[in-house]
Amino acid sequence: MKKITLLLTLSVGICASIFAQSPYIHKVYDYRPAPGRFVNEYPEYETGDTQEDMNRKAEACISGENEIPITLGGYGGYVVFGFDHPIINVANSYDFKILGNAFITTTTPQDGGSCEPGIVMVSYDANGNGLPDDVWYELAGSEYTKPETIKNYQITYYKSAQPHYPKWIDDETLFFEGTKLADNGVDLSGTGAYYVLYAYPWGYADNYPNTDERSNFNIEWAVDAAGKAVHLPAIHFVKVYTGVNQQCGLLGEVSTEVAGAKDLHPNAVGINQFYQNKNTMRLLKNPVDDVLMLELSEPQTLSIYNALGQLVGTNRTTEGINKIDCSHLNKGVYIIISNYGNIKFIKQ
Repeated sequence: MKKITLLLTLSVGICASIFAQSPYIHKVYDYRPAPGRFVNEYPEYETGDTQEDMNRKAEACISGENEIPITLGGYGGYVVFGFDHPIINVANSYDFKILGNAFITTTTPQDGGSCEPGIVMVSYDANGNGLPDDVWYELAGSEYTKPETIKNYQITYYKSAQPHYPKWIDDETLFFEGTKLADNGVDLSGTGAYYVLYAYPWGYADNYPNTDERSNFNIEWAVDAAGKAVHLPAIHFVKVYTGVNQQCGLLGEVSTEVAGAKDLHPNAVGINQFYQNKNTMRLLKNPVDDVLMLELSEPQTLSIYNALGQLVGTNRTTEGINKIDCSHLNKGVYIIISNYGNIKFIKQ
């Protein structure tokens, strides 16, 4: 006999501060730039600083309403940050904004100026430990399917050959892997003295000014490693890395800058909570024999997603007691999404 155990954390922890949470970055988990012209300056490295020190300095720059840009250096350099709450995937809506320092100087035939596109990845805290150690999903921007875009691109930087190597990193090499966008800088001078960095249409950080809607992001753009779309009911962590590998004369390398981020609907009703005062969905008891039992006050459709955000089942329910067949599910964490809220459970 298989056993299903419920996670009874429906409104504790993740959603406890639903009405008091900040829309801005709460914590930087990792700041690891690639070598670049302004690395060790933004934020400033001081002799003896450790990785933890630089994480805190990056956090001080981009958390809250500070909006002080940090550089990610050349291709692959990244920052990982999170909020004090999950960002809810609201249907038909942008979900969050990432701030940079891009600007536009020309709009014909293409928006251009100083645009240094960064790839954006997101992660859902499936194991519930509060750390960014779960699966990452790329937000597929406008260039994702272009033939010029290279997937699984790899690069290694050698400390001995890089004058702007991060000084707090003792490793002799830095290795990065990800999606590489086509070069976006064009030398209009012909001598390397004047480059225009052109924007991609949508889906990248530091690609359009902060006041432009195209600096917003939609969780629905998420794809897995195979390029297949996934549905994430919420995200807990964001990773941004420089997506172009190009040197632009006197300007130096294309290097994404991040100046902050903002949840565009911080009070959205979130995962792991439902409206108990409306008595719309209630667990009756711990289920047995692969059957999950729910009591609902009205008919509705329930969707079941696995921890990877993949839809694995739907159930049209009736008013009253409903038996949900879970025999087809593998062991793992699942989320039931209803019209009024969500429940997480683990099949063992």
